[in-house]
Amino acid sequence: MRISFAVIADTHFAAPGPRQDGEWWNKVLFSHSVEIAKALVTTLNSPSPDFVIHCGDFTDDSNEESFHFGKGVMDQLSCPYFITLGNHDTWNEGVRDAVAPVFGLTSGRFHYARTLGGLRFIFLDCASWMSKDGKAWEHLDWNLYREGGYLGIGPTEEELQWLRRELDNSGNKPVFIVTHMPIHAKPIRPPSGFRPPSPKYHFNEYCVYNDQLYSIITHYGNVKAVFAGDWHFHDITYHEGILHCTTASLIEFPFELRYVQIRNDRMSITTLGLCEDNLREASLVEEWGNQWVVGWEKDREYSISLT
Repeated sequence: MRISFAVIADTHFAAPGPRQDGEWWNKVLFSHSVEIAKALVTTLNSPSPDFVIHCGDFTDDSNEESFHFGKGVMDQLSCPYFITLGNHDTWNEGVRDAVAPVFGLTSGRFHYARTLGGLRFIFLDCASWMSKDGKAWEHLDWNLYREGGYLGIGPTEEELQWLRRELDNSGNKPVFIVTHMPIHAKPIRPPSGFRPPSPKYHFNEYCVYNDQLYSIITHYGNVKAVFAGDWHFHDITYHEGILHCTTASLIEFPFELRYVQIRNDRMSITTLGLCEDNLREASLVEEWGNQWVVGWEKDREYSISLT
């Protein structure tokens, strides 16, 4: 078996137009969206992966125009691609129904499974907004959000039941999970200075139903890896027989993605940067001290057996 694929996350595509840059761990380069898009296509097409998976926050603002802009970028790839949704993708009412058909998915459903290169990939939609009264919202109610009425985002109960059925039917075939928010243990908070000023929320941000999700995937011995985004930094954690690979953002430093190769029964992960170094330089704010988002050595290259 010889398969290769790329993993990207948090592109935060936005329809071109006047827009101010933002800040998170470093400067967020909304003003460079077209340049980033061109660099992304060139970088992804260079190693000729068999396919590309996107771990969510495809858009920054959940607008249909931004989805179409992002699709126009991804359609320039020389291989198929598959996406899931993040919290930024589900702000607007009706976005799933409007956008799913654009990507060839059943209307309103962004949780789905595909067999790619003989391997089973399960894409989770963990971007429903869960209010404190137990209701799952398809989109973000900003008034309720400002009142602190949400627990966070996560999958619906119906989706959890679907996931169990998918894993029940997977047999012994290796399974890879694709989701937006990581579902393993929290990362260790780096000791250096931080931006934004109050990062505590970021490090405490969990997927609602995280415990149930983790229990489900560890129950089956054939779930080999979970690919995620959201955190805007690189992290690779191997725990209880499952590799959790979290990938940094492509809208701010370090502008990197993952390249995964499977040769026979072994999977290796390497980290690649976009072909335009000036983007890294324009985004990095050295005095904020957040160069650590590139991760440790073990967060950038990793190899495991799939048997």
